[in-house]
Amino acid sequence: MARKAGVSETTISAIKSGAKPEFENQGEAITYAIAQEIDQAHELSDSNIKVPASALASETFPNYWA
Repeated sequence: MARKAGVSETTISAIKSGAKPEFENQGEAITYAIAQEIDQAHELSDSNIKVPASALASETFPNYWA
């Protein structure tokens, strides 16, 4: 799914190895932070709930929506 969404191989490899990857765009970084928080804390903080939808718009992952 990540490849289809346009996530780089470097980012995918870092996530697989447990390292925090460097992201190519803000949307990837936000998505990672939200997923990590849910995985580790089993909840989502107010700051991540309030992430503007525009930051996660289809332009962030153009290949995924194709």
